[in-house]
Amino acid sequence: MRDEQCIVEDYLTMRLMGLSQVLWLVDSHSIL
Repeated sequence: MRDEQCIVEDYLTMRLMGLSQVLWLVDSHSIL
């Protein structure tokens, strides 16, 4: 149970990081 929860948390954190990167790229492109 704990291992699965850790995997889910890691997956969610990776998704959030990827989403923030995409938003950052969009912001940088919009500035250009």
